[in-house]
Amino acid sequence: MSRQNIFNQMFDLRPCNEEGGLDLQKIQRVGEFLDLRQELWIKKEAVKRTGTRKKPISNQQISDDLLRELLKTPEEDRVEKKNDCFKKSALFKKSTLDYPDKEEILAVFEEIERLDNSLKELILEKAAIEPEKIAPQIILSDLAQEKTIEEPICRLIGEPARIMETARIHCEKSVKNDLVLPEETRNEETFWRPLKIKERFFPELSLKKRAISFAAAGFFALVIISGLSLAGRGITAKKNILSSAMDAYRLMMSGKDSASSLDFSLAQSNFQSAYQSFLRAEQELNKMGRSIIFVLERMPGGSVVASAGALVETGENLAQAGKSFSRIAGLFSLNDIGGYFSGNQPLTSKITSAKADIKTAKESLQKANAALIQVKNSDLPSSLVESVESLKQKLPIVAEAVNQVDVWSDVFLKFLGHEKAKKYLLIFQNNSEARPTGGFIGTYGVLDLDEGKIKNLFIDGVFDLDGQLVEKIVPPAPIQKISTAWSMHDANWFADFPSSAKKVSLFYEKAGGETVDGVISLTPTVMEKLLAATGPIEMPEYGAVLTSENFLDAIQYEVEIDYDKKLNDPKKILADFAPIFLDRLWRVWPDKSGEIISILSDSLSQKHILFYFSDDGLQEVFSGQNWTGEIIDADKDYLSVVNTNINGYKTDKVIDQKIYHRSNINENGEIIDLVKIVRTHLGGKSQYDWYNKVNADYMRVYVPFGSELLSAKGHTLEANQPPIDYAAQGFKTDYDIIAQESALKRHSSGTQIFSESGKTVFGNWVYASPGETVEIIYEYKLPFGLNLKESNSSYSLLVQKQSGAFECDFESELNLPAGVKIEWQYPETLKISGRQIKISTKLKSDNFMGVVLGR
Repeated sequence: MSRQNIFNQMFDLRPCNEEGGLDLQKIQRVGEFLDLRQELWIKKEAVKRTGTRKKPISNQQISDDLLRELLKTPEEDRVEKKNDCFKKSALFKKSTLDYPDKEEILAVFEEIERLDNSLKELILEKAAIEPEKIAPQIILSDLAQEKTIEEPICRLIGEPARIMETARIHCEKSVKNDLVLPEETRNEETFWRPLKIKERFFPELSLKKRAISFAAAGFFALVIISGLSLAGRGITAKKNILSSAMDAYRLMMSGKDSASSLDFSLAQSNFQSAYQSFLRAEQELNKMGRSIIFVLERMPGGSVVASAGALVETGENLAQAGKSFSRIAGLFSLNDIGGYFSGNQPLTSKITSAKADIKTAKESLQKANAALIQVKNSDLPSSLVESVESLKQKLPIVAEAVNQVDVWSDVFLKFLGHEKAKKYLLIFQNNSEARPTGGFIGTYGVLDLDEGKIKNLFIDGVFDLDGQLVEKIVPPAPIQKISTAWSMHDANWFADFPSSAKKVSLFYEKAGGETVDGVISLTPTVMEKLLAATGPIEMPEYGAVLTSENFLDAIQYEVEIDYDKKLNDPKKILADFAPIFLDRLWRVWPDKSGEIISILSDSLSQKHILFYFSDDGLQEVFSGQNWTGEIIDADKDYLSVVNTNINGYKTDKVIDQKIYHRSNINENGEIIDLVKIVRTHLGGKSQYDWYNKVNADYMRVYVPFGSELLSAKGHTLEANQPPIDYAAQGFKTDYDIIAQESALKRHSSGTQIFSESGKTVFGNWVYASPGETVEIIYEYKLPFGLNLKESNSSYSLLVQKQSGAFECDFESELNLPAGVKIEWQYPETLKISGRQIKISTKLKSDNFMGVVLGR
């Protein structure tokens, strides 16, 4: 017998017990049956329905409906489930359908699972029965292109007949018809009509398949209920994440402020606390699970979770970067900074250790920046928006700064002699006696560095070294006024420090010194400022207490007058002072590190500290920071006033200098410049005689190359005659000096005109007696003009401060022709009045101004 003739008992209505639950005992009493009788067919004609077929539902609509269902509050869910699901009809006049709650669905799942297991056992028991094949006949007719399905009604025997009888009644009364027909066609008559269906074919499902379908529907309902629970967890997590992120952000900002003030201990504590707060936020995310977060992020309002997660990721990476910075700071936060240079662990090894943390910090900042971009300001509390927006703008700058730290770590390793020991020549330029690169070189030193350790620091007077010079070289013409031969103490002749440093190191080697890797220059101004941080230094052996106010005068007095004539070592006080000063500097570093770093930074920008390296890589890096005292190329106008004290004693200390500059642009675009230098001698009544002398200055004014001198006045005419016959005495000439002087020209005013470092130079002698004020005026035409017919013609001026010089007042004025207006200006502090532009400043460092002109 074919298996197709075996029917599992079917129920059109669910058998219920007296309590309304599923009557499982009745179901179990019903077995499979075999019907060999004549089949009775009821021909059911399909009725065409209009307006009842719904459009297919799109995936997007399903997704949106699911999101709306997930976001319902428990109260909304209960109210909606109580609504009528069907229009009232003859059968359902007083009926409303209640959706089961979560507990009921879970109970159904348990019952379904038990029933499914029972069915599996039943199928296994009946598997041996060989049923007879019964082929139901289905008559299809085509009525108005609709198929008619004839459905057999089987007569059952025994107890199941009553059950099927009830089922037949429902078939004849066509309950489903009332549910799908339009409301206007529903009535008592149509309700009792025979069942006519539009569906082309309804396969008959087994009880197991129906159970599985019901289980799937129940599982979907469970997903909805679980989703509501997860949504509630998500809302709570949002609050916790944002709260932790905000706490961490505040701590992180505190850590940044502490690091900025060089309080590395507090910075490390703040960064660590921030990291823990971010970790708590991360744990909130992990509790929910990343897959759940993925769903929550796509809910309405779920972007808050995404932004919070991104903010947490940003904070974690920033905190990690902060920890790296703290570890770096920990490497260099010794109470005794002198341990850097004399400790057991070389300084360079600390830097190499720090490089690993620098790399970690770079990677963390890159990740933080990528995450921070994903944070939406609209998802943040208003109190946090401004800070996060500021962080978005500043984080790339911080990342670039870390890149620079990485570059500079390599620079310092090379500078400190990590792979190869370094020897540097120190020159102490006394700016009380002005020279082109800062001042007269009265003292020099030698510094040996090996892996960051100071192996040797030697300081001595320059004349002891010059006395060892055998080779005789002709000095520059102005120097011949006081020195027959050229030597190291006059070698800083060129305003361009690298050019002078090369000459200085050359003379050092000619005098018996070893080849050096570079030259480092300092002026007394640096020491005066540092003494303000360290406090007074007692020198009992010399009966002196050196302070920031008296350092220069006390040292000059000891060197010039009060030194031991028998010992004849006037510079000994400086050699004795250096180690005491460095020891004090190391000890005050923990409390004064910020102040000390600021002093050094200002000294570099004001050119009181200068560097020159024979290593091209080091020179390029330091030059990029403007720490090498170079004469800079300029696209347009340029000015630098350089004073050279030759036999003028220490009088530059008491000279007050003001520089006035004016540029007139005429209708043709030609530019005529006027420069006035006013020097007032404030000495004459000082207790120190070297301040009461006449200031003798060989002044050089550097202007754009090719400038044409129109007039000059206020200077002193003086003819330079060689003190000896250099050729007869076998003196050698210097190539650079010969090249400069051989091209020198004299203007009708007596001004010397020559070129140096890519500039045209006007040179003259200027003398100022105590109490006297002198004015030197130059008028000249620039080698370029402006095409005022162009819409964007521009003018700019670069003013370079003389290296190592004292600050002075500077004013510049630009006068425009009629019809020309200013389209753009730099800096914003430029004062504009009609067609005149002015700027006034203290010339402490190099200055730049520029305008874009239009009609």
